[in-house]
This record gives sequence, C-alpha cells and structure tokens, in this order.
Amino acid sequence: MMRTLLCLVLTTTSLNAQEAPSTERRQQPLSPREALGSFRLNPEFTIELVAAEPDVVDPVCFCFDAKGDLYVVEMRGYPNGGRGEGKPNFPGRIRRLQDKDGDGYFETASIVVEGLRFPCGITPWRHGFLVGDAPDLLFISADGKEKRVLYTGFGASNIQQMINGLQLHHDGWVYGCNGGNESPVKSMEKPDAPVVQLRGMHFRFKPDVPASIEPCSGGGQYGLAVTAAGQWLTCTNSQHLRQIVLPQHYLKRNPQLAVSTTTVDIPDHGAAARVFRVSPFEAWRLERTTRRASSSDAKRFPSTELIPGGYITSACGLAVYDGGTFPDRYHGNVFVCDPANNLVHRDVLKPDGSILKAERHDKDCEFLASTDTWFRPVFLHVGPDGSLYLADFYREIIETPLSLPDDIKAKWNLNSRERGRIWRIKPKAPRSTLKTFSRDEPLHELASVNAWRRNTSFRLLLEQPRNDSTLESVRQQVQQPLRARHLEALGLLAQHNLVTDDLLVRMLNSPLHMELVAVQTKALALAEQQPFVSDGVQRCLQKIAIAGLPQIRFQLALSLGSLALTSEERLSLAEKLLLSIDVDTWCETAILSSLPGQENDLLIKLLPAHRRPAFLERLAALVSKKVVASELHNRHELTELLKGDWQAAHLAVLRGLGRDYAQQVPDLRTRLLKVMEKASDAEKAQAIAILSFLPWKETQSIFTELLNPISPPASQQAALQAIKSYPEEDIAKLLLKNWPSYSPTIRRETQEVLFSRARFITYLLDRAEAGEFAWQQLDGLRREQLCAYKDASIKKRAVALQAKLGTSTRKQVLDRYQPSVELKGDVVHGKALFAKHCASCHRLENVGHQVGADLLGALTNKTPELLLQDILDPNREVDPRFVNYVIVTKAGRTITGIISNEGAASITLKRAEGLEETILRTDIDEMTSSSKSLMPENLEEQMKQQEVADVIRYLLSVREGKK
Repeated sequence: MMRTLLCLVLTTTSLNAQEAPSTERRQQPLSPREALGSFRLNPEFTIELVAAEPDVVDPVCFCFDAKGDLYVVEMRGYPNGGRGEGKPNFPGRIRRLQDKDGDGYFETASIVVEGLRFPCGITPWRHGFLVGDAPDLLFISADGKEKRVLYTGFGASNIQQMINGLQLHHDGWVYGCNGGNESPVKSMEKPDAPVVQLRGMHFRFKPDVPASIEPCSGGGQYGLAVTAAGQWLTCTNSQHLRQIVLPQHYLKRNPQLAVSTTTVDIPDHGAAARVFRVSPFEAWRLERTTRRASSSDAKRFPSTELIPGGYITSACGLAVYDGGTFPDRYHGNVFVCDPANNLVHRDVLKPDGSILKAERHDKDCEFLASTDTWFRPVFLHVGPDGSLYLADFYREIIETPLSLPDDIKAKWNLNSRERGRIWRIKPKAPRSTLKTFSRDEPLHELASVNAWRRNTSFRLLLEQPRNDSTLESVRQQVQQPLRARHLEALGLLAQHNLVTDDLLVRMLNSPLHMELVAVQTKALALAEQQPFVSDGVQRCLQKIAIAGLPQIRFQLALSLGSLALTSEERLSLAEKLLLSIDVDTWCETAILSSLPGQENDLLIKLLPAHRRPAFLERLAALVSKKVVASELHNRHELTELLKGDWQAAHLAVLRGLGRDYAQQVPDLRTRLLKVMEKASDAEKAQAIAILSFLPWKETQSIFTELLNPISPPASQQAALQAIKSYPEEDIAKLLLKNWPSYSPTIRRETQEVLFSRARFITYLLDRAEAGEFAWQQLDGLRREQLCAYKDASIKKRAVALQAKLGTSTRKQVLDRYQPSVELKGDVVHGKALFAKHCASCHRLENVGHQVGADLLGALTNKTPELLLQDILDPNREVDPRFVNYVIVTKAGRTITGIISNEGAASITLKRAEGLEETILRTDIDEMTSSSKSLMPENLEEQMKQQEVADVIRYLLSVREGKK
C-alpha cells in the first residue's frame, strides 16, 4: 500500500544530538521517504507523510471539510518577481485530497478550481470555502462550479503579504490578516456600500451579510491564530509572535482617544529570535564564497562570515495547539514556521499582566527541524484527529526576489519546481483517541476536546436554520461545569440571543484559575449584548474589578463601555480597576475607550491621590477636547490642584489640559521656570512642553537658551518638540543659526521642525539659495520631499537647488562603491559610524532606536554585497510597513514618519530616534505616502568607501558574535 511506501513513522533523533550546520554545496531535493530521515523532532512525537507531489504542489495553506477531506491551496505562481500584481506564470489552484482507504495517506487528488492568481487563505463555509486571492475575497463551492467575488481591493504589492489567515471564530465573525498592504476594500455584493480602508490592518466580516467587512487591529504578514481565551496572535517575518491587544471595535467608541499601538511582541527571547537550525546553508547563500575564491586576498575572510542564518527571518503560518491528543503541557502552545531556517519553533504562553508572554521551552533545539534545505514549512493547522498538520512548500529558494542580487536570480530557478508535501505530527502516546467525526451529528462534537471539531460543529449548526430543539440541546450542554471547550456552544446560543443572566453569573463566578480565564472573558463579551445588567451580574463585575485576574480585569475594562450600565456604575468600576497595583497601560487605554464623555468626572475622582501622572495627562487631554477651558477654570477641584508646589502629577494634568487652560493659570511662566531649576529630566521636559502654551514673545529668550548647542541634549530635544506649535519665522532663523553646531540626532529633529510649516521651508530655501546653508546637508529624503512639494513655487526652487548638486543614479553609486565589499573593514570604527548614521532608526547591541525593520533578523542572510545595496539603495525593496508618510494637520503642521499604529480615532507616526507622534483623525487635513523608505538615500554623501566597508564589517561581526 501507499502507506507502506510513503507514510513511514519517523524514529526521532534525540534533541540533545543536534547536527551543526555545514557549508556544503548545492543540495538536491529529497524524495518524501528520504525527507523523513532528515527530520529532528521532539522525541515525544512522530511525523508522517500525508500527501506529496504530484498530488500536491506548492501548498501554502489548507483546511479540512466536515467529511475530513483536505482542501489544499497551491500558490504555484510564487514568487512572481516578489509582487502580487499581474498575471501569474503558474496559475494558483485548490485541490481536494481524500483518504478513501482510511490508512492516513491521502491518495486521491482532484482539482476543485484553477486559474486563481496568488491564493493564500482558505476556510470552510456552507457548501464551499472562503478563499483569499488578492485583490479578491472569494466564495468557491466545494465542486468548484460556483465562484463569487465577495470583496475586492485587497493589496497585492508584496507577494509575501497578501490576504491570508481566514478563520471562523465562535463570535460568528470570520477573521483575516491583510498582510500590511494598502487595501481600499469594496463589497461586490453591495456595491453602493462605502469603501473600507484597511491599510495595514486586519479585518473581519460575516459571510452571509454583504458589506459587513470592517477593520480590525493587527499588523501581521502571513499568519493569524487565536487562544482559547480569545487573544489574537499574528507574526511578521522577523517578529515571530505578536499579540493583538486592543481590538478596533472597542477603540472606535471614543474617537478622541489617541492610541499609539495596539499590537505587541510577546516572546521573552525577543524578535528575530535565535533558532537552532540543523540544515546546511543553501548554496545560493554561499554564492559570495565562490565570488571571493578567485580574489587575491580570499584568505583574509574568516569562515564565520560564510555562515548566515540562525535567527528567525521568515516567521509565518502560526497555530495554537488545542487538538486534545498532545500531552497536557503542549496544550495552548504556539507553533511557528520559519521556512528560511527549515524548522518549526515552539513557544509556551504565560500570563503577563493584561497580556501574554511567550517562553521558549525547547532548550538548544527546535520542536521540529530538518537537515533538508528544501523543507519549507509555511502553514500549520490542527486536524480532526488532534494531530498538527504542516504544509511544506518544498522549494530550493523561498526568498523574495526583491532581496536577491540580479546575478544570483539569473543563476537560480526561483519558480515552481512542481513539488510539495503535507506532513502530520502526532504524539507517540496520545492523551486521548478521537473517533471519526460525524457531520450528521455536530451536537456530539460541540464540546469536544478538539478545537477543530468544536469549530466545525459550531459552523455546521450556525449554517442551519434556527431549530429550537437543537438549541435546547446546546443549552443543556452548558449546564455542566463550564470549561473553555464550551465556548463554541456559548457562542451559538449568543447568535440566537439565548444567553441568560443566570448563565452569565455562572460563567463570571468561575474559580480564579488561568484555565478558566477563557470562560470569564467570554462571559464579559456576551454580557455586552444584554439589554440590561442584572444585580447578580453587577456583583460579579464588582468582584472582578477588585480581585479578578489581570487578563479578566482587562476584558472588563474593554467591555465597560459596551455594557448597559449607568454612568455612575461605569465610573465606579473604572475607579476600582485603576486602584489596582498591577494595572498597566493596556488596561488604562481600555478604560479610556470605555468612557467617552465621562473623562472629566474620572479626572476629578483621581486628582486628590495624585497617582499615575502619565495616565492623568492622557485623561486630561481627553477632557480638554470635550470641556471648554473657561468651564474648567470654574471647577473647584482643578483650582485646588494648582495650589502648592508643582510636581509630576500637576505638570501632567496641565500639559494634558492644554494651551487654552494653561494660559489662564496665574504666573505660569514664573512657576514653570521654578520647576525647571530643580526638576528631573522628565519633569523638565514636561515643563518645557507647557512653556510652549505661552506666546512666543514670552518664551523666545528661554527657548533660545534651551536650543543653544551647549545645552544638554535632553533639553534640546524637549525644546524642539515644544516649539513645533509656534508659527513664527524666528523659529527657522534660530534653528539655522545653530545648525553647524548641532549633533546628527538634533539635526534630524531640527529638520522635522523646519519642514513642519511652509514659511519655515521658504526661509530655508532663501538661505540655501544665498549660499548661507549647504543644501546637501539635508537628508536625501527631505530634499526629495521638497522636490515633489505641492506648492509649485517651493517645488521649483528645490528642484533647481538639487540640480546644482548633479544627479547620480543608484546604480552608478553602487558601481562606484563596489570596492567597499573588498576593503578590509575596521569593526570599532564601523560601530562608531553605525551609531552616528544608522542608530537613529536601527538598534544593535543596545545602541540605537528600533524604528525600521529589525536589523539583527535581517542580517542573518546578508552578504557584504547585499549590505552595500541596502545601505546605498534603500528603496530597491521597501516593505509597506516602513514606507514614509506625510500628514498635514488642519492647523498647518506637517508631520512625517512610518505608521507604527493606525486606530479608529488616530494614527501614530514614528520617525528617527524612535520619536512618535499620535494624530487624531479629526485633526488631519491631508495624508499621503511615498514609495520611499524612511532610510536616507544619500549616505554616499556622508561616508567614503572605506567608511562603508567599516560599517559592513561591523554589521557582519555582530551577526558572528550572536551565533
């Protein structure tokens, strides 16, 4: 039988006997049987072959239908030059795989639909599937005869970041990952509905409700998973595990609330984490060795420079295990694919305040790794039998062509090689044995220990017309002691408005145990749908606010604004939550999202204790947007606040209340100067910010002193942040006067101020044309910004100044600097140059700011030639997440940076030095993006060939030192 030949169980090698990666030449593909011998798997598990070429080719994801048939999405057109637009050379398709003889190997294959573009998302729905095939989200029937476009407009600029991760949750919504693209999505079933702008956000929709799609918080590339407690997880190529903490549908309740981030990295071992690869490094990665072998000084290169890899650079296809057959300690673990390193990484989730943290438990090894460099795990999914199924793209090269030099691309075949495998990982000693799933009796599986069975039962019952007898059976199921495995049943009752107060009280009174966090958080979400809050539920809410586990209190903070409470009840619960000693900023933000219109009352309640200055400032800022300053000055409580010596809390509230309020405070200038005499750096920065609320004529002398180059850098930074609010031309004069003495860091922030107003730019151009300011000292990106300026006069003048410098194409620059890769570099000098030119946007060895892409992760597969290209031609490949944006406010200010977060009410831009600014959408007049990276394109004007060689040598030394 086929099973005898192919579906062999791997006898695993001890995890303590890992092979060290070698530097062998080009490796040939292995047969499925040979590939089994290449795996190094956790010894508690075995791995089996489920399907292989020619029955499956280039699989990127898959799903099971209720009969257990496997539907595989084949992305045969990858990589298509790295972009998802245009017609694919090899059209995508969906195949149905069946195991008709029940031996575990899917021996029967048929094509369901072909002619797709670059599909990479699928989930079952009704008599077919929902399929992501950018720019479209499709419904395709199981026989392939029906194909409808539900939505269109999903981004396809980067083939590794397109619509994916589709899955039905027990709240009745289908969730998906947008991949980080600009995506103006339109409903094709309801074409008159407004276009939904997703940009880099995730999304959700109800498949039976046309135009129901809406943005969700997110920011992942390829991968989306959810814990039993409803915590959504995603990943980017180097950030292998990110928690989506603040849901968009809560944040949009308070349109004045500015939120700087909704998603956070949770691994305790960091982003671009070290992994324990056992495969040799691919021949194309070692191409640089061939190039150097013929050079006269080839011997001077240490062998360690020829070993890239060992850090996560291609995280994707993550899955939370909830299959019911793995040993208990693996329940809830997260598994993440890293195809570049030919492995699957495992993390264990633990509570960490309002959020989660992920810990590595596999010491000096990975859960699964292969010595076969063609093994490319890209997708994981828990199956009907409780096993963990894996899609193996099986390619020699999986990297995007955008990051490969042209000559290497010409030498290697990046297109489909007509191979692919599906593998099954299962425990040697299963915790339980699952019988065959019966689609005809979904009620029996609604509380299964297996998440796939519960979700499938939920879907089948949700798709059926309402049946009161069935719903009564569901209600009976939740009469027993509640566990996380009852969430689908509870979700089904909620879909039919059958959740009672008695049931909510039972859920909310679950014992304080981490395993029951899922039940209590679900109860709070379900309580939001109730028309009133009963006394019993009220008592439970009070108990949770005071003594609940942090993650449950966080959900209460989110639900607070959606529960049918009175203003007084909501305010009382918010105050109790804030009194907790372990309340964190996530919980604070959740509370603020729940209290639109009640911010002033909460501020008055909190003022006497003078607690949590940062929160008080945020709260006061919200108050200032909703209560006029004259009314605030009539409030006795605020008057009392200003008596006595000002401390951090006083300054925080003053800064939050803003200019109109502060200008009415008696002796404001004198009192602020008094604070600055003996304040800490943080308090001094607050005082400087409040100074800018006063007219320029009252503060000009103070800011002139603060911006003197001999002032401490912290004071200069604070002053530059503060004076942005002034429109006076004297600002530009002052900044250009001191320009020659400013450090690189201060210069960068000075440019942000100079470019914030048209009159400042005009003065800058005047000085440049007069020869009093060196035009080339501006960052290249800034010069390009002016050469494309919307004001024709400014644009014409900038173009003329740029023309005087002469032009040089990026290719000419690269050709001129090519000798840098052969020069002997100085590590120490390179580190100093990195700190000077690169640390404003990149962080290495605890130096610099993490603004752009994670550099340590990016270094793992970089040759000197590629690093030279990245340094001097940064716009050759621009990740959509790091494109520069320009926002013009209604007040006339211009702000630039990459989007670090986009919420319902605000957008946060991050620029050099890690500085962030959050702008309310209501304050935005214009927002545009460039095709340019935030990284400057003119570093050749600041570094000579030898200096570039020094930087390259330093970067490579960091990579070597981390091995």
